[in-house]
Amino acid sequence: MEDKEKTFMTESSLHFTLLIPAYNEEERIAGTLKEYAEYFRSQFSGDIKILVILNGCQDATLEVVRSCAKQYSEIEALEFKAPIGKGGALIEGLKLAPQTDIIGYTDADGATPPEAMLTLLRKCYENDGVIGSRW
Repeated sequence: MEDKEKTFMTESSLHFTLLIPAYNEEERIAGTLKEYAEYFRSQFSGDIKILVILNGCQDATLEVVRSCAKQYSEIEALEFKAPIGKGGALIEGLKLAPQTDIIGYTDADGATPPEAMLTLLRKCYENDGVIGSRW
């Protein structure tokens, strides 16, 4: 059996994309976006993109995301006018895999704190994949 050769990168050269699927989240997504953007700005030396995948939203979620993106350049929106489901939104986000080093995912409600996400991200330096659980 051949040894698998790992390529190690420094955190400052790492590009991380965080996917946040959203369906009618105007009431709570701003807090999640601000919390993640501010935490990663202060604690992560690599590049981060926070991509909100809007899944047929019928409320003002897009406007809220755009407002946050004016303050935090790492926030972007990918809008689907028709509902594609949470899984569909994640699949669309995963299509960006060739453009980034590591992809993470969290819900729009902020149930996973950014500290936990950064801990998981840093575990990826030593492993092929990492899965977090709240339980």
